[in-house]
Amino acid sequence: MTIGDIYVNKSNNSDIIQIDSFAFHMNNLREDFIIVYRNIEKHNRYEIGSCPSNNGYGSQEEIKDKYKLLISARKLKNYSDWNEIFELAEKIKEINMDKRFEKLKSELFMWGQDRIEEFLGYEINPDWDKDTIDNAMDETYMQMPEDELEVFYQQYLIE
Repeated sequence: MTIGDIYVNKSNNSDIIQIDSFAFHMNNLREDFIIVYRNIEKHNRYEIGSCPSNNGYGSQEEIKDKYKLLISARKLKNYSDWNEIFELAEKIKEINMDKRFEKLKSELFMWGQDRIEEFLGYEINPDWDKDTIDNAMDETYMQMPEDELEVFYQQYLIE
């Protein structure tokens, strides 16, 4: 972990932080340092910045539990602006969501029709084959709010 590294929140793949500095407790310069980071926010397509009042801090373990490295400081030179970094985070989010959803679909198929209908929010037509049900689940996924989807992920223990 170095100053300038950019991390993204593991759970939502949206919240982005950048390591800003390191701090040590008084009289304890050799152990237990604190990492200070800034929250990077996209306000609109033209304005990107950080809000000092919303900065955070934690130990290396706390940060690594909640965030994963998106771009190392030494690779930042490969990006021309923050928009590229936000686009990268969004692509990763979409890929991860798709992987999680595929795992959820597998679990729902294993648990059976009742669980699938619970996810869909309606009863399955008895004439539907597996592909039709799969497509219906895809449509539901695309329309379902993330917080509702997260409930299903947690219910079926999908990380």
